Amino acid sequence: MMTVQGVALTLFPPLLAYFSQLFGLSPFGSGLMVGFYMVGVILGGVLAPLLVNIVTLKPLAMITVGLAALGMLITGLSDSFPMLSVGRAIAGFGNSLLWITSFTWVLSVNDGPGAPRALSVVVGISSIGNLLGPLVGPLAIKHGFDTVFFAVSGLTLLLLVPMSRLSAPQHLSKAGNHLALLFRARPIRSVVMVNLVRTLAMGAMLVLLPLLLTREGFASHHIAVTFIAGALLSFPLAYLFGLVANRFGVWPTMRVILTVIVLIPLPIPMLHSDALIFSLAALLIGLMTAAPVVFSAAFSEVAPPDPEAGIRHIELMSWSLIIAGTGQLIGSVFGGFLLEFGSFMLALGVIAAIALLAVGRASPALRAARDGNPNAAH
Repeated sequence: MMTVQGVALTLFPPLLAYFSQLFGLSPFGSGLMVGFYMVGVILGGVLAPLLVNIVTLKPLAMITVGLAALGMLITGLSDSFPMLSVGRAIAGFGNSLLWITSFTWVLSVNDGPGAPRALSVVVGISSIGNLLGPLVGPLAIKHGFDTVFFAVSGLTLLLLVPMSRLSAPQHLSKAGNHLALLFRARPIRSVVMVNLVRTLAMGAMLVLLPLLLTREGFASHHIAVTFIAGALLSFPLAYLFGLVANRFGVWPTMRVILTVIVLIPLPIPMLHSDALIFSLAALLIGLMTAAPVVFSAAFSEVAPPDPEAGIRHIELMSWSLIIAGTGQLIGSVFGGFLLEFGSFMLALGVIAAIALLAVGRASPALRAARDGNPNAAH
């Protein structure tokens, strides 16, 4: 499931410039095209806790695999902007539910000391999909979209066979109704704000980076190689982030990662070396892919599940997906808007300024929470 999630997530960025040229989209239109995917992600995060109570975990997981396959197929067969937008929204919805149901399934059968290790394996497996996804676009351009996307969708649906033989809990604990109370604490609001800004920056980069690479003469297969290189870098970076967070704390690590993510792209529009552009772009992709390891840990630290209040892992994961989808939706549309009326330097500079302001604003609350200041919760 997580491999499928990785493929569905990463197959589109190398095709962004292709579809933008095919449909004659402006930068703002390209941002909207990316944003439709995020609309599906948000909707999946909102509905997941309700749907899991209606159809139970395993059937919902199998439905999400079918939705992911359908979304990928519509994306590949799209001959108009509205059809592509629908396909991206369905893919985002399926992808969101894939992430939530996968983690919930793992936690439901690994509820104990082995849970963190099991989750790290699941996240690691999703990186395989991150490597395979960027290959889909260039293969489709070379061998035909119908052939390639029918094959990818068919392979995805084959996953339903082994899934049907796996066991899963029929019923989870009762649904929570006190989750909103968690967000009364200032440290939690600060982590949410920083995660929103991180995903806003990521959403903007998903629009700006492929278009920038295209402007610099990168073809679709070159962009795909850049994303693959970034996915490969995410393996050691995620491990390094974990070590640094354990040594220096989650919040300082999170602050440095976000600062580096928004500063790395700034020199790219001024460079004239393809090798240097490729290196910086791949590093940026690797950082963005590995960053959730630390940012998710920060959210879990300040907002742990509370079974007595009826707050389950699925609610927290749903909230994290809603936050991520909202940030990326705003970022993709905003990034395209800035590029429409300005330049790459303006768009990248504004995104960096917003991120740095958010880091500065959130730092006092997180430091107070770390030091045990009782006023931090207000």
